[in-house]
Amino acid sequence: MVKKLLIIGVIFAMLIAAAAYYYVFIYSVKHHRDVNNESAISITSTDLTKAFLDNEQAANQKYLNQAIQVTGAVLDITYDQSHQKTVLIGSETEISNVFITLKDTSVSFKIGDTILVKAICNGFLSDIVLVDGVVKH
Repeated sequence: MVKKLLIIGVIFAMLIAAAAYYYVFIYSVKHHRDVNNESAISITSTDLTKAFLDNEQAANQKYLNQAIQVTGAVLDITYDQSHQKTVLIGSETEISNVFITLKDTSVSFKIGDTILVKAICNGFLSDIVLVDGVVKH
């Protein structure tokens, strides 16, 4: 009886491991969101920041997990711990700005340039966080 339960447990664990492998290495790679194929909400970085500072709950309902096309002046360009290029756009006089992790780094720009980026909104921390950004200039 114990031997049967052990065999069933091992088979069950192997099925879970196979399902996890499939999801992580096969399914998620082929079913990743492509911001280029999505219609986006167009807004300036100042207006987006104002929306989150005025009413974060309403802004989350409108922008969270949505494709956003945001325009703003480049304040900072850095690389994160995954060596992905990040850009901070907005205004130096604002409390918060828009922090974007770029997916495509082929377009060059410098601090002070005004850029147009299409990305997916992940929410508001001290800045509005956007991911998978593509610079449209």
